[in-house]
Amino acid sequence: MISQLILAIVYGISQAFKMFETTEGLSTSMFFFSAVYLIINYFLLKNAYKIKKTEELWYLLRLHEFGIAIYLILTLLMLMDSDTWDLNDWYTVFVIGISFLSVLPLVIKAYGKKHPYVKGTISALFKGIPLLFLAYKISQNGGGGLPWLALLVAHVMTLMRIIHTLLALKKDKESYRIRATLYSEYFNEFSWLVVTIVWYIN
Repeated sequence: MISQLILAIVYGISQAFKMFETTEGLSTSMFFFSAVYLIINYFLLKNAYKIKKTEELWYLLRLHEFGIAIYLILTLLMLMDSDTWDLNDWYTVFVIGISFLSVLPLVIKAYGKKHPYVKGTISALFKGIPLLFLAYKISQNGGGGLPWLALLVAHVMTLMRIIHTLLALKKDKESYRIRATLYSEYFNEFSWLVVTIVWYIN
């Protein structure tokens, strides 16, 4: 757990310091919706923990709490500059809304509106869509505001969360809440890979 917390601090500090230099290619909505993504997954995991208390779930809950704080701080740092919320952020919000209207009814029809997969789908949309729009913004404007260290740590942290979520699922194979969290993490990592490829090319 200590190593993950250190990585989270490294991510937050490296990204924050880079912001004071340049915000080129960064997206305010990505930081904000990343916090929302972690909040949704936090409650999925918390409800799973109430049913079956495991060390892996406790560990994941602490990591989510820390991650939420970091993303909210980064969002506030971005909002300190009134020009950072731009058209790309409005497009992100619009597409998330359209995705909700088109995808969620299908998930609700398949599983019911109270099923954990509904929250997992919402979580995945809140994370994946802003990251894909971040990739688009980088392709248009460059990614000078995204330091390589923060990018690397983001991958490492996501993969470590995936591993611990898989370990938690191994102890509670029937938990749809853990499965929903895991699927959203897969989408998270896929979206970060797209960002990384675009960032590297540009």
